[in-house]
Amino acid sequence: MRVRSMAAIAEQARPVARWADRAISPYGTLAYRHALTERMGGQAATERFARLLVLPGVNHCGGGQAPDTIDALTSIVDWVERGTTPDRLVAMKTESGKTVRSRPVFRTRWSLGTTARAAPTTPPTSFRRTR
Repeated sequence: MRVRSMAAIAEQARPVARWADRAISPYGTLAYRHALTERMGGQAATERFARLLVLPGVNHCGGGQAPDTIDALTSIVDWVERGTTPDRLVAMKTESGKTVRSRPVFRTRWSLGTTARAAPTTPPTSFRRTR
């Protein structure tokens, strides 16, 4: 999806999910998110309709070392129908139908930054959840 086509989606307040995995470069996803944020007028404007949550250690279409099962659909429905924004999802790892591990996955809160300097434009201040 091209960035310029996102303006119409933003006006309709529809959520857009974009996943990162080994088959699709996470750098491409982050660059897309950065371009989208600039095009839409900043982080606050973009987060009215788009969130980025990355599952580290998860392969394309699931699997891998980390918890790889999430219920994104319920979060999207709650966002669209109730206005509850998805800042956190719970990822689970199952074996033989039983959950053996779970962990929270939080939305990203920093931008791609610039290649002109060593620091990102907006570094994370904490890896704990902020309000």
